Amino acid sequence: MRQCGIAWSPMRVDEGGPSRAISEGCSLEGCGWKSGRNVTYLLAFGLIPFLQIGAGFYASGFIVLALLVLTKWSNELLASMVQHPIRTLLCMLAFIMPMNYPAGVDGQDVQRALREVVVLTLMIAGFGVVGEKLSERSVKIYTRTIYLLIVFYFCLSLVQILFLSRQIYFGIPKEFFVVNEGTLPGELDLIYSKIRPTGTFGEPSYMGFILTSIAFALFPLAEKWILPRIFIILVAVLALICQSLSFFIAISLLIAFDRPGLKKIGASVIVVGMISASVLGIIFYDVLESFISRIMTISDQSAELSGYVRIFGPLSIIADYLSLYPTGTPFYKLYFVLEEYVPEGIRPLSYHDNGLMNFLFDFGFYGFILLFLYFSSVKNGVSRIYLFACGIFNGALLAPDKLAVMLFTFSLYNSFLMFARTHEPADHAKSNLAHGETKKWRPGRLSLLQRRHRQTRTELS
Repeated sequence: MRQCGIAWSPMRVDEGGPSRAISEGCSLEGCGWKSGRNVTYLLAFGLIPFLQIGAGFYASGFIVLALLVLTKWSNELLASMVQHPIRTLLCMLAFIMPMNYPAGVDGQDVQRALREVVVLTLMIAGFGVVGEKLSERSVKIYTRTIYLLIVFYFCLSLVQILFLSRQIYFGIPKEFFVVNEGTLPGELDLIYSKIRPTGTFGEPSYMGFILTSIAFALFPLAEKWILPRIFIILVAVLALICQSLSFFIAISLLIAFDRPGLKKIGASVIVVGMISASVLGIIFYDVLESFISRIMTISDQSAELSGYVRIFGPLSIIADYLSLYPTGTPFYKLYFVLEEYVPEGIRPLSYHDNGLMNFLFDFGFYGFILLFLYFSSVKNGVSRIYLFACGIFNGALLAPDKLAVMLFTFSLYNSFLMFARTHEPADHAKSNLAHGETKKWRPGRLSLLQRRHRQTRTELS
């Protein structure tokens, strides 16, 4: 059996180099790494629609995806933790904070805190180093799979809107879910509530998290190629259709900050975009009216509860909370603590739906250090916007499902970033006009034009 020698390199992916270099004695193809890599990525893509499905929390789609991703990048994660011992130590010390809760802790609290610290350590170690050099063929396979997923969820959302308008639930049965099953609509919800499409997940916000992640992975390619831009815009349109406020905020922030491939947009494209937006506005008038109303009332707990409990509610109590609980509160004690602050009629743990605020609820003032480590784990602005966006989606941020999806997303993003740096669109070599360059005069060009002109005049006469 031929062995593959691997030489470690300390360079980060986002600093311009892969996290490891292949020695001269073995190429990617020669070691069979290329085919194995494709299978790993395709398995990961195939698991995405079934992340919340399973027989139990630790026997679910997101656990399988987490194991798949962690196994693939285990060497890079270990090397990153070893190369940054202070950062790793600071992450691990977070475990001590909720253990100082005055009323004491139990086994559940210890298990939850330990799990969150492990997830945080792996996130911070991995975001900047997962990624590898991809062949053009591999990039085509992965991008086409992403396009297929986006089209699938776009069509599924339209079908779900149609069925929901007739008070019929269309989706995976509730009994198959291991998380978010409580947010799926019941018979009375279908009759009396306005239900939004959820795709194959239990909550519209979670579908927003998944689609925002795979759209973000396309950003490096969208700088040079047209098709990724189209599908990023399609995801933004889907955010409007789904009426998920966190979904729309996340994808809008990413597009507004990075403007992938749109920095040199022409006037004609703007006109076409405005016409398309107007047509969509007419077709989905009711959807847009409801969506705008949610944005305008986001600070009103009686009109827009979902936005209020994730943003304005936690912000209004955090100063008083930290003064009383400077080292945070274990999750299973947090219900009784938040009960003192949350207005009557609102579920206390709904204030725990903002993943970024949870750093402070769970770890107290030490959470500010963890937030700094979290955002400094990547080196460019759009990646930090993505990290911010992941914190405003429904569900715990320091959880195995978020770890799996975010590490997988950054492995794609970093790999596509390296590919985009070394490749150009196919027609670039044929013509530099795409970059605004004019053709240069070459010797003999004038005489060639003169001969063509004389020939044309002869033919016309």
